[in-house]
Amino acid sequence: MTDRSTIARLQAEIRELSFLHETSQVLTATLDLDSVLRSLMAQVRDFFQVEAASAALLDDASGQLVFRVAVGRAAAEVVGLRLDVGQGIAGWVVQHGEPALVSGAHDDDRFYPGVDESSDFYTDVILAVPIRADGHAIGVIEAINPQAGGFDQDAQRLLSAVADLAAVAIRNAALYERVRQAESRYESLFNESTDPIFVLAPDGEILNLNRRVEQMLERPRREIIGQNLCDILHISRETCLPALRQVLQGDHLKLDMSLRFPLASGGE
Repeated sequence: MTDRSTIARLQAEIRELSFLHETSQVLTATLDLDSVLRSLMAQVRDFFQVEAASAALLDDASGQLVFRVAVGRAAAEVVGLRLDVGQGIAGWVVQHGEPALVSGAHDDDRFYPGVDESSDFYTDVILAVPIRADGHAIGVIEAINPQAGGFDQDAQRLLSAVADLAAVAIRNAALYERVRQAESRYESLFNESTDPIFVLAPDGEILNLNRRVEQMLERPRREIIGQNLCDILHISRETCLPALRQVLQGDHLKLDMSLRFPLASGGE
């Protein structure tokens, strides 16, 4: 009997580790938050053998809890649902920052019946855990109606681990969005500048340039990229390259010279 129980326990632990490993791999697949959450909820549904699983996040603008993704039955009715903090089991979990395990959901005063009333779904058992960031609940994950009729003692711990992964995905998505916006601002400032701007390699090779350069040279960027700035400016490399190295070292340089830009039209 002892050997059988030991084997059963080891099998359960291996299954849990495999589940956690598979869910962690989701984070490396994409930076799209909804895609990550959808994959996590699909794995929650399959691992816990539940009828439905969903993830909701607090909306900064409205302060409401918005269900971003849902899998399983009544998913269409759940996605986009908005609840006030404190409304429903999910709202209660976010408000208190604590998990909730509810059997007989319709008998619980906290339960929000809107989804059941608008579909043929009947909510009976709910396990809901908070998604935390910086010590605050910013969302919730729900697993609903397990086939076994109830959740075992490890379910809350494992679902909380999934919530931790969701928090990492949210943080990654936020960082990616900030980087994307910064790149967009840079591109806008770079291309809309009225001054000609070159991005150079240490040897003077032109790596990038803005629209003003194209306008001045009357040539498309594809014909300019890869050329050497010294050649473009018609300055000997013996004079030009040492000056470029000084600039790369952080020195300010002022040259008094007449520059000739060869134009596509044949002029300068």
